[in-house]
Amino acid sequence: MSTQQGDEAASMRSMSREPKTHLSKVWTTMGKALKICGVMLLAITFVAVSICMTRGVAKPNQAEIIKPNIGEPLRDVAVVRAPDGTYYLTGTRCMNRKRIYNPETKREEYTKPEITRTPDGKPDFMNNDGVRLWSSKDLKEWKDEGLIIDLMERRRWHDGMTSFYAMPDRPLGAEPVRGWTAPRLQRIGNEWYLTASNGDCDVRWFKAPKPTGPYVDAWKDTEGIHREMGPLRGPGHGMLFQDVGGTVWLIRGHGIAQRMLPDLSNFERGKAIFLLARVAGYPNAEWCAKQFDPHAAAVTIIDGKYILTWSAFTDEAGFKREDSFYAVAERFEGPYSEPKLLLRGSGPVVLFDAGEKGWMLSCSIGDAPVLVPVKFDGRSLTALAQPELPHMPRAPKAGKLTMYDYAHSKPSGKRAERAGEEVRYKMIPVLADRPPKEVERVGRHNLVPLFDLPIQDVSVCKGGDGAWYLTGTVASQREEGPDFENNDGIYLWRSTDLDTWVPLGKVWDIEQDGSEWAKQYRIPGNNPLRDDFCRGVTAPEIHYIDGTYYIAYSMNGRGTGLLRSKSGKPEGPYEDLGRITAVGESPSIYVDPATGKKYWLWGKSLQIGVLSSDYKIEPGSVWDIFPHIFLPKGTYAHLNSLGLRHITGPFLFNYCDLEVNRVRYALAFSAITHTWQRANRDAVVVVADQIEGIWKGGASRMILHGGQTTVFPGPNDELYATFWVADPSAVWRDRPGIVPMELWRPPVYHDQKADPMRYPRMVHGDYFTRRGPWATMMPPKGLEYFYGRDMQVFLAPDGYLYFGASPSQFVNQPDFKWEGTPYWRSKSVRGPWEYFANLYTMEQMRDEPR
Repeated sequence: MSTQQGDEAASMRSMSREPKTHLSKVWTTMGKALKICGVMLLAITFVAVSICMTRGVAKPNQAEIIKPNIGEPLRDVAVVRAPDGTYYLTGTRCMNRKRIYNPETKREEYTKPEITRTPDGKPDFMNNDGVRLWSSKDLKEWKDEGLIIDLMERRRWHDGMTSFYAMPDRPLGAEPVRGWTAPRLQRIGNEWYLTASNGDCDVRWFKAPKPTGPYVDAWKDTEGIHREMGPLRGPGHGMLFQDVGGTVWLIRGHGIAQRMLPDLSNFERGKAIFLLARVAGYPNAEWCAKQFDPHAAAVTIIDGKYILTWSAFTDEAGFKREDSFYAVAERFEGPYSEPKLLLRGSGPVVLFDAGEKGWMLSCSIGDAPVLVPVKFDGRSLTALAQPELPHMPRAPKAGKLTMYDYAHSKPSGKRAERAGEEVRYKMIPVLADRPPKEVERVGRHNLVPLFDLPIQDVSVCKGGDGAWYLTGTVASQREEGPDFENNDGIYLWRSTDLDTWVPLGKVWDIEQDGSEWAKQYRIPGNNPLRDDFCRGVTAPEIHYIDGTYYIAYSMNGRGTGLLRSKSGKPEGPYEDLGRITAVGESPSIYVDPATGKKYWLWGKSLQIGVLSSDYKIEPGSVWDIFPHIFLPKGTYAHLNSLGLRHITGPFLFNYCDLEVNRVRYALAFSAITHTWQRANRDAVVVVADQIEGIWKGGASRMILHGGQTTVFPGPNDELYATFWVADPSAVWRDRPGIVPMELWRPPVYHDQKADPMRYPRMVHGDYFTRRGPWATMMPPKGLEYFYGRDMQVFLAPDGYLYFGASPSQFVNQPDFKWEGTPYWRSKSVRGPWEYFANLYTMEQMRDEPR
């Protein structure tokens, strides 16, 4: 080899080594970079997962989600597919028009629709001008079909809808609302039915030959004058459902299912199922503890299986969020499987068959319609995509508490004081176990708070020593006022005369005496206006049973428990018998004197279950009393059926009805009612001959503004009730009071016989619970059973005041027969009033053309 060739070969070897050395350096550098990238990727992944866990959502698959553009905000989105393949969409709106008078055309005209807003600027979905419908062939392009129910039309009951109040999301005393909520279309037979609620309360249903209408009222609330009728008013958010056997049910609220009459005009007497109680583990499973305020229950049949869906609030993500859940059953009546999460942040959902697209659900996220595909494998229902949710900050947690000084409260020394001139009147007191006799009493009185410290959910029982004991929800102090969701335990008071209440101090402390579940902080389930983490005993209720004292209690409306005095003394010490239910609020315990059985009652609604000897709810014993409430035959519905919202605080007691000399069951509970332009938090009552019902009364007012109450024997064994003044129209607010009870009979329709039943209520015409000067005059004794219109009072030369009125809705009084235009007379406007004569007889009125 030549020298030149040797140099070239050496050069080639050198060149061949240089790339290897260079590549080695490159690979080394790349390896380091990849390690750094890997660490960064892991960090980014960790952060992303942390964010997703914080928000409680997985990364959404936008490709599988359809977001219909309908041009306005919408909640409670409901989609259905017609036999011709057309899809129809509706939901709760916040668009509204106003009716104004145009002086130029001299006609009423409407303003352009615009978004109504709450005082804080948010869209107000309780106020709208009706139900609007959209249609589509492909779920993407939607056509506005217009209003299918127009609230601007003057139907017989539309104007009265302004009397309904949206209490679930605004405080008592807020402005009235007028709007349809949670509308939903269903096809049953050859007709289309539209269900809707007004102000998130009640369920009404309409029918039409086609989805776009015209719709007519399909319910018959006036039938209550001829037969027993189930209450239309109560929990909202309903649907009509037809099972595989052809039976049609109305499902509403938290899972109440009521079987319909064949013509779908009303409910069938006594045929009701509480579906949520048929779900595995209810009411004390851990899944119950993780969700609160279940609502918007619905049932769908997929592949022969019944799928129960509902919406509930959760706080595991660190803030209040409305998720949807489901459970599966072979039969409509259940039993249903243990529930699973369906979709986070969805609120109420509606499952619908999308044809070739398979099954989908409709919901609202960010006040906009969202359609999500789902898959059912015979056991599990899976949402195939998770929509992205709006960011929510973590909710605050209560800090150190400053309690009011309940241990040193000063008694007022009286429960009532004389108001104005002395009035003598007759009344029938209420006794628990024997017929009462009519007695004469002297009035009139104004109620006086037992002590001047804030308290709610007042409970009183008569103890074994003959004294009375009082407890209730106490409050901590904050700038905005008393905070009843944050407190440190249970306080007790004692009285020997019902007038002077001596404080016994705190008898149970959450931190020192509470079990682990009681010590947890949670977003309240009993106060829809709160979205912060709280800890407090709510609605404690004291009872004297079997020689010792029990206190039923709730923790912020997120479960109920029971305490028992170990010493047999009211001041304890108390042992915690554990959590009775993982869901619910305002518990009560009742012992049936006829059977000795113990029952556990709780809200929301009127849930009840049999309590075993070891203080557990017996499996299969839970039911809801509400759908078993009926108006008695012949009762005039509009006078005896109240619009009811936020039903809670059931309390069961016995009383003797002197009409039939029979001990009856009475169920008192708290509800927000409406009286035209006024909303009240009243104590209402229904009665029955057996604990299973039928419960009659249509929910008559027992105590106006009374709120949650308890009933107990007072002096001479006459029954009294607690009163804590639960709304702005009452004589005071959040203070303890006591009212005496009396028996009364409700009015009946003019051609019907009176129901032989008297109901317990607070004494009317005395012990006034309503604020204002007129409250102390209405109703005068002697006129408490009178219902009339066009009322007038005049002073005659003989020194008597005369009162007259025209008949109201042809209503008969229990002890008075209409024979014309009646007049009563009295020496005082406060009564007592006595029937005097008829100015015109019915025959004279018929002969008079005017």
